[in-house]
Amino acid sequence: MVSEAKSAIFFSPCNPVQVRADVCVTLNIMAEAVLEKYLGLPPIVGVDRSDCFQHLVERVLSKIRGWKEKLLSVGGREILLKAVIQAIPSYAMSVFKLPKEICNDITSTMSKYWCGDDDHKKHMHWFAWWKMCVPKEQGGMGFRDIHCFNLAFLAKQSWRLLSEPDSLCAQVLRAKYFPDGDLLNCSLKKGSSYTWQSIWSGLQTFKKGIIWRVGDGTSINLWNDPWIPSSPNKRLHTPRNNIVLTRVSELIDEENRVWDEDLIRQLFWPIDAERILNIPLALGMMTYFVSWHPDRRGVFSVKSAYHEEWEFQHGRKLRRTSNYQTSGINPIWKTLWKLRIPVNVKIHAWRTLLGAIPCYGVLANRHIRTSSQCPLCISDCESIKHVMFQCPRVLEIWRILGLSSLIQEVCTMERDGGAILQDLLLSKSNIHSHIADVGRGELIATAV
Repeated sequence: MVSEAKSAIFFSPCNPVQVRADVCVTLNIMAEAVLEKYLGLPPIVGVDRSDCFQHLVERVLSKIRGWKEKLLSVGGREILLKAVIQAIPSYAMSVFKLPKEICNDITSTMSKYWCGDDDHKKHMHWFAWWKMCVPKEQGGMGFRDIHCFNLAFLAKQSWRLLSEPDSLCAQVLRAKYFPDGDLLNCSLKKGSSYTWQSIWSGLQTFKKGIIWRVGDGTSINLWNDPWIPSSPNKRLHTPRNNIVLTRVSELIDEENRVWDEDLIRQLFWPIDAERILNIPLALGMMTYFVSWHPDRRGVFSVKSAYHEEWEFQHGRKLRRTSNYQTSGINPIWKTLWKLRIPVNVKIHAWRTLLGAIPCYGVLANRHIRTSSQCPLCISDCESIKHVMFQCPRVLEIWRILGLSSLIQEVCTMERDGGAILQDLLLSKSNIHSHIADVGRGELIATAV
């Protein structure tokens, strides 16, 4: 049953007024859907795409304005941003590619709320937001990059078109945009709908993680398709030069269903030859199929697609940044986030490890006009090392905890406060504290 009261109708700008009126009377639908939303999405996306999705930014702002009236800790803000704000545009992102302006507005709003900005006062933003989106085990806070998450959602549509080719949606899109059935190699045609433009953008993300599983090999291009699991880019590294072979099937001995080892070693570099020979072949004539390489089962997931896209857009920047150069293999992050202490304390320790504590010395290094002298002891620069471990008043706290000798020992070397805290949290040596039943890491992280 169709509810006529809840229904609306679209008309092309080319339809005459009389034709529109006749259609409305015939269908008994008097509402013309021009600017309405259907299930929270704009039914028509015009030239000004940012205006079509501005309601998402307004919903985010509305939520955050309500939270600003509450005195929430930094741990509470983290949970609300991840559980509520990042989920608001999820449905729209699964259908449309949000304009960069909308993604930036949502990101900016999240960043300001995280740092405690309000209408009258702004606080220091210690890191670029993409660094906040670095996974926690690599030294970030694990927030989502809205643009990458959008592309990951759209990549799922490509997976559905491949895995469910007989669905009505797949048949309609195939008939209009890739009639030859080759979704992975289709091009974006001029005049395509915004829905298909969005799916095509997600397809580019999808192609970063797919791999062809070799069956008979007749349809897999030897040089262009990703089909070698152990290769970093899933392709051959050997230059083509004058090699005339173009299909993977030409490397297979069809009679015995094994690789033609002599031919492979003759044509390709040793590293490529070994990688090809390690690919198992089915005994029967199995057809080729597309698999999702980041997943062991070969099944697509938005989570893995997000990590693929994030690595593509930000991975190189992460490895170039000095503060994060070794964070991918640094065990301190896993140790920190596993401590059984309040989230606020963990985040404070995380900021200490990255040198993001607003001590006078740190502020002076950031060219903020202020005295770098410690206001308590008035004897040294107020660096993170001094505030956490060397100030006489802080040393008294360590003495009460029974850890003063340990602190004096680790402070003998010329290192910053973050490096000292890292050594203390990773050290396996036993300590004798005056507080029983408290772990070493928990005690030190709470004390700083």
